[in-house]
Amino acid sequence: ILLLVFKDTILGLVASIQVFGSDTIREGDWVTIPSLDIDGDCIEVGLHTVTVRSWDKALITFPSAKLLEYPFKNWRGMEESGGRRIKRAIYIDQESICFIEKDLKEKLSKVSLLEDHFKFKEKEIEKANALIGEETVNHRRLTNIGVFRAYLIEYLKSHEKINENLTLMVRQLAPNTSGLPIEIYAFTSSVEWTDYESVQSDIFDHILAIISLFDLKLTQSPSGHDIKNFLTNLNNNN
Repeated sequence: ILLLVFKDTILGLVASIQVFGSDTIREGDWVTIPSLDIDGDCIEVGLHTVTVRSWDKALITFPSAKLLEYPFKNWRGMEESGGRRIKRAIYIDQESICFIEKDLKEKLSKVSLLEDHFKFKEKEIEKANALIGEETVNHRRLTNIGVFRAYLIEYLKSHEKINENLTLMVRQLAPNTSGLPIEIYAFTSSVEWTDYESVQSDIFDHILAIISLFDLKLTQSPSGHDIKNFLTNLNNNN
């Protein structure tokens, strides 16, 4: 009878001991508990309850035992690491991927961030092709997508608000019906939310604007405006 009556108290006490003992959550931590639809700053960790202030400034109070019952994410590690992760992809139209010909190479050679890349790759390709022989089909050649990835890496390294001490890479993901995903994986030097969003937006503003320089195209689902223009052109041609 006593166990039933004091069930919540006992569970809360055990949860509090484990939480404080393992230091899994503190006041001021940003926590996310998807199962309870909780996302915000922890403002109080008590013996029986935990209180979180969500981003809409609402106060959410729940039993401490729920921290043992449901998985939760504590963002303290991100805040202490000195960087916040950017992990976002753009989708490339695979039909726009091609080898770099003379005209495109001359245009891209004027980009200062690509000077070292072209010098290194030209020597590497020349050496590799010498071993292959005269069969030009098998010769290595530069592609616009490869040079684009190299440009993005150099651009991120030169960005003053990217933390170079943490992982930084630009990678291809598996192609799908939406195109070829090129993913940016990097960390900002600021963990503050508004700064992070501003830096991430500035980076992708630049990427989306400069991609045409590499003769690459983005893919996206056609909008109603696209369909309307297609039908209009079709009717005019008929």
